[in-house]
Amino acid sequence: MNKLLKCSILIALALFVTCAFTSSVMAEDTLTATYADGKMTITYTGMVSALGMQGVSAVSGDAAPIAGGPGEFFWINIPASGVSFEAYGVAEDAQVLYRRDAGELIAPIN
Repeated sequence: MNKLLKCSILIALALFVTCAFTSSVMAEDTLTATYADGKMTITYTGMVSALGMQGVSAVSGDAAPIAGGPGEFFWINIPASGVSFEAYGVAEDAQVLYRRDAGELIAPIN
């Protein structure tokens, strides 16, 4: 095999492996929010660059977000996954708003 063909095959293989790895990593990133007995817990995998909530009347606790407007809360410093805090007045359509790389993502609060 000539050198050009070998080089082309190696580049194609490297691109394939990189794309496959990136797709599998991105597919595994999750974010879940649960609310039970007055306690909200948000758990995620991967990197989160922005995190907030809509549809919650009040929050309290050391890890609670700050108010951003009526029924809206957000964190200035994103907490580690598994953050828990007290939440009050959680609407049926309450949701977590977050970003990873770009664009807003939404997760329901279960």
